[in-house]
Amino acid sequence: MGEGPPQIDITLNAVADDLNDLLIVPADDFVINVDFTEGGASVDPGSFFAVLVRWGGSGLELTGEFSVDTSGGLAVIGPAQNLVDGTYTFYAGIQDVEGELAWTQIDFAVRTRAGAPPIGTGQKIWYDFTSDRDGVPGPDFPVDLQTFGLGSTADPALSAVVEVRVIDAILERVSEAYHQQDPNGLGGPDPVDVTLHSQDPGGTDVTRICVGGADPSGGITIGSILIDPQNSNRASVECGTVPPTGIFPREMTYYQNEAAFQLFLSALMPALGGTAIGENPLDAIVLAPGFDPGSASPEEATRLNWIELGIRMFADALGSIVAHETGHALGLVAPNAPGVGLHGGATGSSFSHDVFI
Repeated sequence: MGEGPPQIDITLNAVADDLNDLLIVPADDFVINVDFTEGGASVDPGSFFAVLVRWGGSGLELTGEFSVDTSGGLAVIGPAQNLVDGTYTFYAGIQDVEGELAWTQIDFAVRTRAGAPPIGTGQKIWYDFTSDRDGVPGPDFPVDLQTFGLGSTADPALSAVVEVRVIDAILERVSEAYHQQDPNGLGGPDPVDVTLHSQDPGGTDVTRICVGGADPSGGITIGSILIDPQNSNRASVECGTVPPTGIFPREMTYYQNEAAFQLFLSALMPALGGTAIGENPLDAIVLAPGFDPGSASPEEATRLNWIELGIRMFADALGSIVAHETGHALGLVAPNAPGVGLHGGATGSSFSHDVFI
């Protein structure tokens, strides 16, 4: 155990109080979570209280609106009564068995929706991995993969197979961010009706985001998308050169001194002393259709593991950046100062986007 009273923290729809001065929510679609950490004594779950106060009105003590998690959390579901538009303060507190009190609060506003959520109306995002902006004929993305050892000119056919796998894994990572089922405990998926495509889906409401190459401005920008407030431009093209817009995977070499980067790519990336996929004789064997890992020799198993890890970790890192930048195209801004919002960070694992969504 720690010392002193319990530590208590609060979020509304997974957004911490210190990340938003006044979060605005619809009356019937929010959840408050209160988490506690024991201090010098065990927490008394029966002492938990929650009070909701409407500014300019009276307080309402909430009972039966929360469930106690004995591992250290209290989930407070949105009030059953339909709240009227207004501004509210939610207070929550808990005592330990010695009577030490900890409490917290969060302010929020309730507003009736004027219509459907702005990014819940059928927007399509096309990630164009065939774009060419590096001055060398041909798509930039295969060259990016060669930089990280995920492909080689020595075996174009095998490299093309790996490229498809990387692209699929990137879209899986982005989908984790936008298509999680019930991420906030609201009883259903978030209303983000956005589809993700690696090929032009055609039709209307298609935002194209080019993925490939280095920052054409000469900088080290990995992703740059202009903010589209309220997702008002539903057919934007994020493939600019001056100023640069889109995703520039080659700039991820900026991370190559990070421990996570070296751990998962050192066996493949030429600049780190690795052997690129397509340049090891085992690659054609372990990546052949129908290859059974259970029958692999120790050398084959080791090579296959490094390839699988390299594909997954590269795709997870780049996919996190793509998810962040896609949010800007949809009118979203990460709840923190530029450079460290969403999954970004200044140092350590968050700097490498090595975090769980």
